[in-house]
Amino acid sequence: MVVATDGARRLTGAMRTVLVAFLVLAGLAFILLYLRSGHTDREFAWTIRPEITAAFLGAGYGAGCVLVAASLRRRPWSELRVGIGIVLVFTAMILIMTLLHLDRFHFGAANGGLARFAAWVFLAVYVFTPTVGTWLFVREQRLAGPQPVIGPSLPGWLKVAIAVQGGLMVCFGAALYVAPSQVAPAWPWTLTVLTAQAVGSWLVPIGLGNLAVMREGNLRRARVPALTSVAYGLLQLGAIARYVCPTDCGGS
Repeated sequence: MVVATDGARRLTGAMRTVLVAFLVLAGLAFILLYLRSGHTDREFAWTIRPEITAAFLGAGYGAGCVLVAASLRRRPWSELRVGIGIVLVFTAMILIMTLLHLDRFHFGAANGGLARFAAWVFLAVYVFTPTVGTWLFVREQRLAGPQPVIGPSLPGWLKVAIAVQGGLMVCFGAALYVAPSQVAPAWPWTLTVLTAQAVGSWLVPIGLGNLAVMREGNLRRARVPALTSVAYGLLQLGAIARYVCPTDCGGS
């Protein structure tokens, strides 16, 4: 057990190892989706069209890199559990999505070796992370026990703002995930069933993270989720600015 001078427990080595692995793979996904959005048919686990969708999803991985990098700093567990919970909810939703749409992934030989390799790595990551990661999360929480509350509380107006934002993200993201065909037409550009569920897989955990921050009610414990939300918003704005659709944003 690693204990800080303030009595708060730090991450174990096993959890840090899982987070480092996720950071590396999330960084690779950010490059493939956000920076190389037009090459998913040859380089990613499945083909994503239009390119703005790939960049939009890539922004989530960029924010995920920020979240994990911030979590790997020697912060107390009480300041990390919400952020790590976001990762676990996201990976569980992506695993279910993947299993529902295995036919859309590049497991066959037709898309080339790189795309096929990406598909198998993608599946392995999203089987491993939510299963082993959840076990480690429960273990970390049990080992930590009651954690001291340090720092100022969230002001009331900020709690309300976080609750509204989080609630809207969870509701819309869950609707996209559960009923993609019915809800996807409300999105600004065309989403397939698969990409609608992928978008929902980002909105729901980030929204739940906001609600958890509101429940914690502590500014120090809100830092990592807040940093993640800011990064997510800025990267999404960058993706939208890059792919403003002047004529056709149709998907495939």
